[in-house]
Amino acid sequence: MEVKMNIPEQEWKYKEWVEYIIKEKEKVFSSKKENMLKVYYIHADKRSTQKLLEPAKRFGEFYLITLHYEYPSTGSKISAEYWIHEKEPGLLMLFTSSTREGYEKTLKNKLRTAFGLYHMWIKPETFKIVRDDLIENKNCGILNFYGERKRNEYKVISYVKEHANRKLYYRTDNKDDGIKRVKELEYHLGLSVRSIEFVYENSRVQITTEGLFHLKKINQKAFELMDHVIEKIREEENQMRNITQSITTEIVKDKNIENYKSMPGRIQFDEEQDKESTTELIAKLKSHFVFFEPKFVAIDPIHMISDVIDRNKGTIFSIIAFKNSIILMPKYKVTFESFLEFYKEIVENIDESAKLLPLSEVCI
Repeated sequence: MEVKMNIPEQEWKYKEWVEYIIKEKEKVFSSKKENMLKVYYIHADKRSTQKLLEPAKRFGEFYLITLHYEYPSTGSKISAEYWIHEKEPGLLMLFTSSTREGYEKTLKNKLRTAFGLYHMWIKPETFKIVRDDLIENKNCGILNFYGERKRNEYKVISYVKEHANRKLYYRTDNKDDGIKRVKELEYHLGLSVRSIEFVYENSRVQITTEGLFHLKKINQKAFELMDHVIEKIREEENQMRNITQSITTEIVKDKNIENYKSMPGRIQFDEEQDKESTTELIAKLKSHFVFFEPKFVAIDPIHMISDVIDRNKGTIFSIIAFKNSIILMPKYKVTFESFLEFYKEIVENIDESAKLLPLSEVCI
């Protein structure tokens, strides 16, 4: 079985490709259900971009790749196609009509294990800014949303009991009701929203914090909305990618003496951390990272030192925890996405206001 969009294999310019999708959507999408297009934005370094596109077929400004998976119960094989466009160096757009299951077993699985690839993660605070901008300046409504209650209790304005559900899905036919409810639940439950389906004039677009734009009605307005959001977040996304890609170590020689030149990174907290909060950090991040023999020390202002292993990538980096920051030091086979994932986990689980910053180079 093959999940694909019926698009002529010819030389394409991006604008022409989009125009064809809109005009010929009945031909492009074979499903008899509502025509839907998924666009995944992916951060990629130069080497990983080349590796991803190497086996692909090129059609002008697009590449076409096919990823495969199978159902364990039946052994039947499924193929999922992705049309790839390089939005700018380091940022890829992958278009597909594959199902969520197809994505999780193909592209998401690849992102989890391959070096140098990472989904375009939108910070919760930024996601909220984007949402409010679309409501106020684009007159968008909200039809459904999904969120999680993951922030620390003492940082959340909340009037519900602690045992309230930590995950919430909300669906409505009233676009104004959706706006009202998402704001209420943020305030009263401390909900951190991860996905919103917007209605914009005659279009419907679902946007998630993991870089998915699900165009549920394919028309010019849907693409305009997506482009507007990307422009809104582009500077911050480029900054996060550039900082994490700059965290490196190299050997430099000076008069036959070898030194390691390290370019660390830094995560700056909004509030001071101590042994208790750092122990909580380790506990909340343990599903993605292994903290190898963390050492709590009494060397002011340092209070913890540890090597950290990325469970998915097998990379290793070191951290030095200060009262108000964590220094990130590369150690073994580290690529940028390990640092970006580490920062993401801290923001979503510990401190939404934490900032990712560069640090001056250090010779050791």
